[in-house]
Amino acid sequence: MGNLYSSNKKAADQGFCRVSRYIRLLNSIKSNIGDLEPTPSQVVSINILSERLKYPGTVNLFGLHGVGKTFLGWFLVNVTKADYFSHPSKLRGHPNDMGRIAFVDNVNHTRTDFRQVSINLEEVGYERAIIVTTHPIDGYVYRVEINLSDDDLHVVKKNLSGLGYTQTTT
Repeated sequence: MGNLYSSNKKAADQGFCRVSRYIRLLNSIKSNIGDLEPTPSQVVSINILSERLKYPGTVNLFGLHGVGKTFLGWFLVNVTKADYFSHPSKLRGHPNDMGRIAFVDNVNHTRTDFRQVSINLEEVGYERAIIVTTHPIDGYVYRVEINLSDDDLHVVKKNLSGLGYTQTTT
């Protein structure tokens, strides 16, 4: 029984270590966002989002996990008048007094959730918003899909290298 516990504890510790490294990496990216370059796909998305949000409205930015949606949110906060919300629940009690854009990450793509987030945005005074999902929202909203290309990967590797992370082989 002792050996089973030891091997499970070791596996859990290794999993925790991987998660810790990942969290440190995310914190490093967020802390240094002003020094990092957006990928070509992110630049295209930024241009579309900027054009669509010159006027009040909502845009759905969607893409698979790991394509750079959260990076894009942090980047926009750094270079524009935008507020980043890691989850829709963070909107409550955050009044918007200056005509800023809300970047709401980790939203479920269902019509019901989209409507609830829209209500919450209106309640706190956001007239312009980017709602981020992994799949297109099931509702009437302009959508921007972001993907990860080979050219994007080169920029990601350059950014990570600049932060002191090197590619490892397993």
